[in-house]
Amino acid sequence: MDYSYFLRQHMQAERKMALSLDKGVEGIYEKAIDTTEAIYDGFERLSWRTSCFIDKYEDVCQEIKIEDERYFYGILELFGKRDILLHMLILYIEFVLDDEDRTQREAKSRTRGTSRLFAAFTSGVLTKKAIAYTIGKSLSGSPEILASIRKQTYKKGPWALTGVALYGQVQRAAMAARKLRTLEPRYYNILYNNRIEMLYIYVDPIITALIMKLKSKHNATLEEKIEILEGVIDL
Repeated sequence: MDYSYFLRQHMQAERKMALSLDKGVEGIYEKAIDTTEAIYDGFERLSWRTSCFIDKYEDVCQEIKIEDERYFYGILELFGKRDILLHMLILYIEFVLDDEDRTQREAKSRTRGTSRLFAAFTSGVLTKKAIAYTIGKSLSGSPEILASIRKQTYKKGPWALTGVALYGQVQRAAMAARKLRTLEPRYYNILYNNRIEMLYIYVDPIITALIMKLKSKHNATLEEKIEILEGVIDL
């Protein structure tokens, strides 16, 4: 299933509900995130915005404004690309596998191993891009991605959709992006250059787990990296 489409549908539904409520329409809606928590996050971000009125917090204010703008860019990319979540996963896997010199050395020196994808790569059957797509495609349809989208976008129950609650989603996205910037700044920069770092929150559970596994395997070989990636998709 294309979970990017699933995410777009929910965002469109949220926008329609917000417009209806702005016109005074009341009702019970199926919503993704806990309302109280969303509203709290929204008010938190709004409180940060008050820093714009204090000169010494100009840097904080500027960062918040940029994040708000970047969130808008991310939404444009979400609706502009067919499967943005798959794209983000492929970008990460290509980033992990990207070391041309080392790849060539290992491909020549290692002809046997436990990784099926690595064996296909060294035999010339697969390229790194093909490996990235194979793994990314499997991950993009995983239960973890669906659970992440549902966590951020809906949960059954009565609630009043407000602009504050929607702004709370921006706050969550910003916090996830900041976490990635600290955890893996190079991948963050790749997403930033593609204007999609504020969508990282939807692939966070899978990518963060992979980052931690790969960091624990210091100076991993290409085959070891592929084995770690294979491990999460059960190849």
